[in-house]
Amino acid sequence: MTDFAKLKESVSIHQAAQFLGITAPEKNGSMRLQCPACKGTDRELAITPAKGVFFCFNAKAGGDLIALVAHVTGLSQKEAAEALDEHYGVSILPTPPQAEQAPAQLPTPPRRTGFDAQKFASRLAYTPEVEKLGISKENAERFGIGMCNHGSMRGFVVFPITNGAETHFIGWNGTEFKLPRWHSNVVSIKRSA
Repeated sequence: MTDFAKLKESVSIHQAAQFLGITAPEKNGSMRLQCPACKGTDRELAITPAKGVFFCFNAKAGGDLIALVAHVTGLSQKEAAEALDEHYGVSILPTPPQAEQAPAQLPTPPRRTGFDAQKFASRLAYTPEVEKLGISKENAERFGIGMCNHGSMRGFVVFPITNGAETHFIGWNGTEFKLPRWHSNVVSIKRSA
């Protein structure tokens, strides 16, 4: 479970913007740009790093770095916090209160350091949606393709992509492509009749 307070202490809203691929020059203490989620005017999203807040004038929504990630990606607050936690490696374990800390001789639980592509692929299922794409069960297992029933890719048939060093997944649900959650992009495909 992500410790929201520790995450907010460890990651800045500027880092959350970088995580989302948002870049804009800072002017008068604020970054103003087109909201990647709303795609309205070119200056509807305001991020104020010094205060650690954002506001989207189109959606009339604002908040902290977790709310920013949730707004842009469409994730829940919990999923947004988990995505930031996973990306920046803060810690998925809450810090217990001082009075309840374990004795010093007990080992510290392992810290989650990043995305585990093999674990993610092991939870994928071969479903009629995968078969409908013309992918055999053997090839789905061989290449790590399947229906995702968890996290931000829930409801998407996912395919692995790699840069040679890391493997992540893109999703397809019949009308939209979804890139890994830290890219925060959902691409709608319009089909001609």
